[in-house]
Amino acid sequence: MRCKCCSDIRLYSLLQTYKGWFFVLVTGLLFLFYVIPQINEINNSYEQALKAKEDDSSIFETAANLVTSVDADGIIVDCNNQVHNILGYKREEIIGYPMGKLIHPDYLDKASQSLQQILEY
Repeated sequence: MRCKCCSDIRLYSLLQTYKGWFFVLVTGLLFLFYVIPQINEINNSYEQALKAKEDDSSIFETAANLVTSVDADGIIVDCNNQVHNILGYKREEIIGYPMGKLIHPDYLDKASQSLQQILEY
C-alpha cells in the first residue's frame, strides 16, 4: 500500500503533464487560426505587389514611346528599349547620366521644372 503523500505527488505530476499538453494544444490552435491566415494575407499582398510590378514593367518595356526613369537629381536610373530603337543608345550607355543627355537643350529647362514640381508634390 502506498502512502497518501506519494499518490499526491504522482497526481500533481500527472496534472502538470496534462496542463502542459493543454497549453501546447491551445497555442497550436491559436497559431493555426490566427497566425497562419495573417501569413497567407501577407503572402497574397506580396504576390499582388509582384504582379503589379510585372504589369508596370511590361507597360514600361512595351511602350511605343521613349520612357526613362530618373532620380531626384535628374540622373537616369532606367529606360525602356525604345531608347535604343529611337536614339541608338544601349541601356548601359544611358543609365547613370543626367537626363540632359537625352533632352534637346530647348526643352531641358521645362523638363527640369517638371521634375522639381513632381518632387515637391
